Parts: sequence; C-alpha cells; structure tokens
Amino acid sequence: MKLTDDFNEEDKKAVTPLTYMMLGAVAFILIVIIVVISVNDKGHRKKKATSAEDALLAESTQITEETATPEEGGLTADDLDFWDMYKKESTVSEDRVIRDTSYEERLKEMESEEEEKNKEEDLSEGGTKTKVVRPDGAEQWIMINAYITPNSYKEEGFVYKDPMMKYYADGKNVSYQGLNLDESCGMVDFALLKEAGIQFVMLRYGYRGYESGTVKKDAMFEDYFAGASKSGMKIGIYFESAAISQDEAIEEAAFLLKGLSVAGQKEEKPQDVSPIRLPEAADPAKTSQQGGNAGDQQNGDGSEDITDSIVVEQIGDPIQVDEGPSLPPEGELAANGSVTKNAAITYPVCIKMGQAANHTSRTDNIPKTMISLIAKTFCSMVRDAGYHDCVWADKYWLLRRVDLTQLDLKTEVMLEQNGESPDYPYGFALWQYQANGKLSGIRSEARMLLSFVDFGAS
Repeated sequence: MKLTDDFNEEDKKAVTPLTYMMLGAVAFILIVIIVVISVNDKGHRKKKATSAEDALLAESTQITEETATPEEGGLTADDLDFWDMYKKESTVSEDRVIRDTSYEERLKEMESEEEEKNKEEDLSEGGTKTKVVRPDGAEQWIMINAYITPNSYKEEGFVYKDPMMKYYADGKNVSYQGLNLDESCGMVDFALLKEAGIQFVMLRYGYRGYESGTVKKDAMFEDYFAGASKSGMKIGIYFESAAISQDEAIEEAAFLLKGLSVAGQKEEKPQDVSPIRLPEAADPAKTSQQGGNAGDQQNGDGSEDITDSIVVEQIGDPIQVDEGPSLPPEGELAANGSVTKNAAITYPVCIKMGQAANHTSRTDNIPKTMISLIAKTFCSMVRDAGYHDCVWADKYWLLRRVDLTQLDLKTEVMLEQNGESPDYPYGFALWQYQANGKLSGIRSEARMLLSFVDFGAS
C-alpha cells in the first residue's frame, strides 16, 4: 500500500491554494492601508487650503465692512468673488490724479502754474518797489523814489566770463576792470594783474575801528600805491568809515586828504598848497530838529527808520592815529589846514560805509539823518580837494541807512552787490560784483570791480 505517499501528494496539492490565499490577503491589507493613508493626506491638505481661503475671505469681509457706508449695507456679491481676492487697490487723492493729456497740454499747464507762482512772489508792484535784505537776513520791500536818477543799465548788457564781468552797449564794451585792495590781500604782482586785464585799483588808505573808534592807516597802502603807479594803472582811494558824528567825518576826511598829499613821495614837501574848506560842525539841536520827533521819521515806504531821538554816546577810546600824518587839535585844521591834490589819483575817493559782518558796530544805532550828514560832510571835503567824491556801500545801506537826496548831485555811488546783474534801482558809476574771484597776480580772493566811467580820461 502507498497510503503515505498518497497522503503526501494530496497534502501538496492542498497547501498550494492556501498559500496563494494568504498572500492575497496580505496584499489586500497592504492596499487598504495605502488607500487609507492617501485619503487622510488629501483630507489634511484640503483642510489647510480651506483654512487659508477662510482667512482670506475673513480679511476681505473685514476690509469691505470697514469701508462700506450704511447705505451700501456692508458686503456685496462682488466682495466674495474668489478671482478678485488678490487685487490690490489704492486710493488716489484728488490732487494727485494723473490726467491723460498730451505733452504740449501738460507743458502749457506747468508754464501757467509757474506764472501764477511768480505773480504771488513778485511784490515789486510793477517796478515801483525793490527788495532789500537786512543784516539779520530779513527781507523788506521798499518804494522806489521816482525823483532819483534811475538805473539805466540793461540786464542783457552784462556778460560774465570768469573771473571778469563786462558791460556792453550797442555791441561795444563800455566798462573798465578794477580791483579792491587792502592789507588783507597780502603781496600783489601789479604787472601780472595788468596782463590779466585789470585797468584800475581802489586802494584802502585807512579805516576806523568799528568797535574802538581808532583811526588807522592801511599797512599795505604805500606798497600798493607805488606798485600801481609803476605799472601805469589808474588809482582810486577809499576810507572805511565807522564815524558816528560829523566831527568824526571831518577827522576821517582830513586824515585821508593829508595822507594823499604826500602819497608816493618820500622826502619832498608838497607844492602848490591850496586851502581846503571844512564844513562847520553840526549843532546837535539843529540836527534833532531836522530829523523830526521820535516815531515821525519815515523812509518813503511807510516804515519807520532809526530816528534822531536816539542818544548817541561815544563808544571806545578817543581817536588815535597810527602811521601817517597826525591830526591837529580840533578846530585848527578848519582855520589853517591845507592839502595838495595828488595827480596820480584819477578815480574817485570814496567813503566806504557798511555793517561789520557778524559783529556789533558803533554805527548800529546811529540815525539815518546822521549817517547821511557824515557821508555828505566827507564827500564835500573830498570834492573841495579836487577829487571825484563817492559813497561806497551795499544796497541795504544805500537805500535804508543813507538818504541819497541829501547828497550832492556830483557825488558818485559805488554799489557793492555780488551777482550777475545789479538790481539797485538808482544810478551808480562803479560796482563791486564779486568778492571771491581768482586772478593771476593776487593770492587772496580777488574783490572784482567794474566801472562804467573812465575817470582817468576826464
């Protein structure tokens, strides 16, 4: 019998299907597990996406509710539009609306706006007023006196080619180049200056201390005078004044004129001495009456100026003279003084007036009537000595501190104003147009001058 063998064969046949069933079950379980994991992951991601959508929707709802008016009733269907969710809207103010206009239209619009702006800023009232800048920087518009000779220079006539300005009339240069020199300029080569085009110089003879009141002679005057004379340049002179009375104006003019009598000479005594007439000292009482009562002095523009009611006291030490001729006792010069005109000086002899930069000066509170009297007295003495007399100052001083109507009609004016063209409203013969030029022959900054008159030819 082969019972055992038969049994084994049957067993083999039975095991094979069972194995397949077990493998199938394991595969099914694995598939189920994979499906479950996949479903869970999709659900998680869907949940996240829903949360992001909900957050954006909530934010959109909040913004819409905040901006909606009661009449609008809050949210609308458009507010929930998914495709508008990422739109960025911005509110543009009315004054910044960009208009769809052509280039030409926009250009015309800009020009019109500029014209309107200029009209608002122009306070000249058609040329009847001019602007001055006070020492403290404040601006002021004042009336132009129609009875004073006006400035006749045309703006288009000024041509600047660094470092010199020229003035043309009818296509012809009618100006002369000059330079302002004092001891602060140091050593100067006049030959180089002449080659550079300088035709005349204004030399400072001396000055009065703006605080101490001391009168001094410029330390470089003799050297400058000799150098300019040797080079053939034409020469003008000025004294930097800080006088506060007519007596001090007389002292300054006498000091200057006596010094000019011997300028350029060494041991020789002056010849052909001619007497000089000195004006009488002003009576304080008469001066006060001339100026009017406090608060009554006007400047022609309706604004009050410094009045003669201010009591002026002597500031600093009594006058002291360093270098040069000494002054005689008060009153003696008026009776016996004499000077000689220096033939080498053909350009004007000026009194230079002004404000000490960034400093308090003894002239700060001097009334306009006294300042005018000082200028008039000085110029009268200079003119009587045979020179062209001149007042030298900036626009503010010429218009606000000096009464031009009190000066002699022959008195020249030198304007000190940096710029390409002067806006001083009245006539003037000389102009300092630049204070920091660069020029061969002088190491310091060159103070450039322009003369509209060839004084050497007169």
